Amino acid sequence: MGFRGQLPIQAQIDMAENERKQQAFQNVSDSIVGFVKEKQRTKEQADKTKRQQALEIYGLAAKTGVDPKIIQENMNSFMDSQEAPKEPTMFDKLFNGSSEQPAQASQTPQDIFAPVREKQAQQAQQKQNALDLQNFQLEEYRRKQNEGSLPYEQTREGKAFVAKQKSTKDNKEISESRRKAATFATRVSEAENVFSDLSNAGFNRASNESSVQSILPNVLKPEQLIQQEQAERNFINAILRRESGAAIAPSEFTSAEKQYFPRAGDTDAVLAQKKKNREIAKVGLEAEAGDKAISEIKGKLTSIPEQIQTMTREQKIKLAKERGYK
Repeated sequence: MGFRGQLPIQAQIDMAENERKQQAFQNVSDSIVGFVKEKQRTKEQADKTKRQQALEIYGLAAKTGVDPKIIQENMNSFMDSQEAPKEPTMFDKLFNGSSEQPAQASQTPQDIFAPVREKQAQQAQQKQNALDLQNFQLEEYRRKQNEGSLPYEQTREGKAFVAKQKSTKDNKEISESRRKAATFATRVSEAENVFSDLSNAGFNRASNESSVQSILPNVLKPEQLIQQEQAERNFINAILRRESGAAIAPSEFTSAEKQYFPRAGDTDAVLAQKKKNREIAKVGLEAEAGDKAISEIKGKLTSIPEQIQTMTREQKIKLAKERGYK
């Protein structure tokens, strides 16, 4: 019989209980130490995984040109979607009445790079849009440079202005005001045709010779100068009569001559400016009148010579008033 057998029964029981408690405490201590060591290993492994993942992310960012933060967010989203579903607890089963878990959306590893490819496509589209805008601006600049020498109505802006005026006026019934504007526009257009024909024939109203000849009586003036002066009067009367509606003072006529027509001493820049003034006046009258009114006037003009031969004096006066003459 050992030492324990010599002790009283109660003492033996107490000793056995103490040994059991010591063994239990030792087991708990060993479990805690093992848990801590396992946590340390897990943390070291997680740190190692994070460092490796960071290297992979920055390597992918260098290859694709995408922000590393975007890649990280998409990888986190993918990893979250791959987590195993949690087992339902007793409370889930009690309150939800079912132990089934909702189906998880499947996601393949290739899905990680879908946002990356989308970002690359957006960046490529932005670059292409910027390039298209740059090319458009360059083409606009070249167009305006090329249209600098064209008449206003032949430029894009002039065409747009005329088209806008026509769209709002051509569908309306021709009023008396528009019919008068068409008459003045036709007279201005005919005057411009005379200027163009004389210029093509070699006549130069801005020469010193034409300036000297202009003070001579008509019987001593060359035919081309007489035609030029007649066309100038027709142009000025159409413009000023439309603007004021009253008789034209000599000072207004002289001012209009200087504003619209070539004269001795004018530079090339001044001549171009005067031509531009005539074009603007012509386009303005045509826009005010509209195509229907202008077509009506031009259609009637083709038969006027035959009509005049059979007209009475009163009919001729009425026709002249309709054409804007007073």
